[in-house]
Amino acid sequence: GTLAVAGACAARAMYSLYGRPLNEVLREKDAEIQELRVAVLEGEGALSKEQVPEDDILLRYLFSAPGGTSVPDAATSIQRAQVLRQEWASVLDKAAQGELLPQETRIRKHLCMGTWEKDDADDAPL
Repeated sequence: GTLAVAGACAARAMYSLYGRPLNEVLREKDAEIQELRVAVLEGEGALSKEQVPEDDILLRYLFSAPGGTSVPDAATSIQRAQVLRQEWASVLDKAAQGELLPQETRIRKHLCMGTWEKDDADDAPL
C-alpha cells in the first residue's frame, strides 16, 4: 500500500544524497564526521560515547548546520537535542507506548474545532 511505497522511498533516500551514494558522501566527509564525533564528547552538554549518533546521523547534522558543514554548530545541535530528549523522556516514553500524554485531558477540554456554526452580523464566518 501507500505506507510500503513511502517506506521504500525513504529507504532509497537514506542510501543516496543528491544522487550520490551515501557511502561515497560518508567517505568524503569522514574527517568532519570524526571531528564532530569528538566534539560532542567535549564541553558543556557533552554526550557519553553510547549517546553519540551513527555516522549517517552525524552527517545529517553537519549538512543542516548553519553554513553547511559547521562542526561546532552541528555539535551544539546534537548536544541540545540530547538535553531535550532527557527533558521530555517521560512524554516520549508514553508516546512510544501508545499511552495518553499528560496534556490530553486539557487539550480535549479546550478543543473547539467545529464549534463555530454561526456567522457574524455581516454573514461573515466567525
